[in-house]
Amino acid sequence: MSHQPGEEIQQAWIAFVTNHVLMPPVRPVIAASWERCWARVDPYSPHRPPHLSAEHLLSIQVNHFDLMAIARPVMEDVYQYIENSNSAVVFANNVGYLLDTVGDANIMAALERMGITPGTLLAEGEIGTNGIGLSLLERMPQYVLGF
Repeated sequence: MSHQPGEEIQQAWIAFVTNHVLMPPVRPVIAASWERCWARVDPYSPHRPPHLSAEHLLSIQVNHFDLMAIARPVMEDVYQYIENSNSAVVFANNVGYLLDTVGDANIMAALERMGITPGTLLAEGEIGTNGIGLSLLERMPQYVLGF
């Protein structure tokens, strides 16, 4: 029986969290993020990430209206290719606040249960390894497989 890449990543993450041991197939950029998060972020904590008030979120969205008006159709186009793949396309500002999302209903519900909705700060130091936080730190696009 072969393992799916997501299963291998999950096993590697569990090994890292429980024993601080890095195993393949973890990419170097992800391993570095896990190391940075090791002492700062408790993956089992019920802590909710920082979240903007509704008024502050709306203010930021209004200030980024032109960019969001361009981004939303692109997000929807990208989503058409990944629909029903347990995925979401997200849009955040240069600080890491989530401004807009498009995704499968089950993923959107899971994100909401974790407190990740528009207005949430997706900084690595706040919520651990994630695509937005990692992209901001590395200053280039990144992807993160989650489980």
